[in-house]
Amino acid sequence: MQKIGLQGLYVTGILCLFGAANASAHVVAVDPGEYDGQWRADGGSFVTGPQSVDLATGSHTIQVGSVGFFTIEVDAGGVVVVPNNSAVGGPNQLTFNTIDVVVDPAAFDGQWTISRGEPANFASGVRTATVVVDTAAQVAVGSAGGFTFSANTAGDVATSAVSAIGGLGTLTFNTVDVVVDPGSYAGLWNMSRGEPANFAAGVRTATVVPGVGSRIAVGTFGAVDFTADGGGVVTPANPVSAIGGLNAINLNTVTVVIDPAAFGGQWSISRGPVSSVTGAQTVSLVPGTLFQVIAGTFGGFFVDIDETGNVNVLNGVSAVGGTGTLTFNTVDILVDPGDFLGLWSISRGEPGTPIGGVQTATLVPGTPFQFIAGTFGGFFVMADAEGEVEVSNGVSATGGSGTLTFNTTVITIDPGDFTGNWSISRAGFFTGTQNVALVPLVSFRLESDGAGEFFTVGEPCEVNPSLITLGAGTFTLDCGCVDTDVDGVCDFEDICPNDPENDADGDGVCGDLDVCSGDDATGDTDGDGICDDIDFCTGANASGDADGDGICNDLDQ
Repeated sequence: MQKIGLQGLYVTGILCLFGAANASAHVVAVDPGEYDGQWRADGGSFVTGPQSVDLATGSHTIQVGSVGFFTIEVDAGGVVVVPNNSAVGGPNQLTFNTIDVVVDPAAFDGQWTISRGEPANFASGVRTATVVVDTAAQVAVGSAGGFTFSANTAGDVATSAVSAIGGLGTLTFNTVDVVVDPGSYAGLWNMSRGEPANFAAGVRTATVVPGVGSRIAVGTFGAVDFTADGGGVVTPANPVSAIGGLNAINLNTVTVVIDPAAFGGQWSISRGPVSSVTGAQTVSLVPGTLFQVIAGTFGGFFVDIDETGNVNVLNGVSAVGGTGTLTFNTVDILVDPGDFLGLWSISRGEPGTPIGGVQTATLVPGTPFQFIAGTFGGFFVMADAEGEVEVSNGVSATGGSGTLTFNTTVITIDPGDFTGNWSISRAGFFTGTQNVALVPLVSFRLESDGAGEFFTVGEPCEVNPSLITLGAGTFTLDCGCVDTDVDGVCDFEDICPNDPENDADGDGVCGDLDVCSGDDATGDTDGDGICDDIDFCTGANASGDADGDGICNDLDQ
């Protein structure tokens, strides 16, 4: 081992201290100036506006927006030095240099923005962008395109892309027109964040920016990306989905037979070639893209199709795909509305028309369905491939294996001085104060005199609103129920609403009406004041056997 003396130890200590000083962090106040976009230091989290950051002695990278970078040096004293024109340094401070550029999208009527920059929100038309000098900024065009540019201290804007032309404080888009022909695809399409922006069908002309990606949105979720060069030659990103040409792109299609099998409700392809249909249908779809098949109103599952027409069901549960075929899977569940006496249905499902009582419903597994209680109250239910049922809110109903049972909460509706008829839409017609069993967390409509207002019963019970005025009536809606005989059983389900003992003798006659004690179901049939179970003289003979000869008065000669 080599030995070192005191002088060596002293030098070593100085070097260690010097190294520690070099590694120490400095608090640097970073001011982005007029730049309102996002920035970050050394790959940290993106921030906006002035920030204080800890920077060690040495080199650091400042990222501006999505693609802009410049480097800085921090010396041992915390002084920041910037080797280019992007910012100005100083003792523990860094200030961005900025310049305004007027961006003109010219004939492009779609949406654009500066990625992570400013303006940050997608919009259309001429706008002013504030950028950091001598750093790259990315223009995001539509949903899938983008190109970069930069501006120097003099305001000269430069870009290497064919997408735009720079000038003094200006950037102007180049554009080309492309005729989009969907072929036999009869569904809706548009240019995502582009132009035409509105969904429609058939042949249309799109104005695009050359050199950047453009996206045709097919249906709701399908996408066909392509690029047009400066001469208008179109190249699809996926040749399975489309064929390019000079100022033209043609969508490819394949034919698929869709069979809903035992599902008798309505089905659709979201923004596709069919909407709210029943039974089997033959459709033309674009291969290499995604489509959503809707069962009922809200239940959806995704499929994609290859160039041979082979259909793949992404969740593997809702349907079975094949070459040119798609067949729904179905499960039957027994629906019990419980104490809810109104009508119920499944939105565009089966049963699709309002119906009451216990019924069997046919669902497509792996997709949500909306159950409607009354006219407007809805909650979502989904069954898996084995028929196990789940209720989305966990309150309105209880699911089981092949079963669904509505939960109910009893409320009292008091019309006050109003003596006319009132109703709950598709849940009953009433007069006076009534107890009503309703499904929690769904909307119901109280109606009277041609007017109506919605209310909801919460869980635990809370009625909102609790006071409703309709025409001449002011209705009070309270949790709980009317219990006239105070026996703990609501009048609407109490077999003897005025008898707290509820026919104690079990003779089928409520105590408040029973003139005969004991289990005498007939009472005093002849009205002679003697109950039938001890009356040996039947008929209208109030005196019985007056002479005691064993012959009833009405028969005694």
